[in-house]
Amino acid sequence: MRFLSAEWFEAMDLAAGTVEVPAEIQVSVAQIVTDAPGGELRWVLICEDGTCRIERSGSATATVTLCSNHATALAMATGRLAASRAVLGGDLTIGGDPMHLVTATAALDLLGPAFAAVGEKLDA
Repeated sequence: MRFLSAEWFEAMDLAAGTVEVPAEIQVSVAQIVTDAPGGELRWVLICEDGTCRIERSGSATATVTLCSNHATALAMATGRLAASRAVLGGDLTIGGDPMHLVTATAALDLLGPAFAAVGEKLDA
């Protein structure tokens, strides 16, 4: 499976849907890849009412935004780079409401294993 392909987005959405998150986690996290094949690409992870989904169009309003280049996003998707290292290295920028970052982190921690399983299926 190719990173950022339609198949990848479908797998990520299915993975997000398999994870139950506490109903009080209400967060939306946009990810922007600035130099994706074909230009900038944006999608939004939305967690509400105990479930999560990926909105590929990225038109949803996000409470937190993560922005990186393609190489950084791919390294994070495959588990070769932790988001914290990317931030410290200046390769991942975070925008939006800082208070929602804590909520987003809680949701991402719960989603991590499901997303990692998708990352393991990516073409090398």
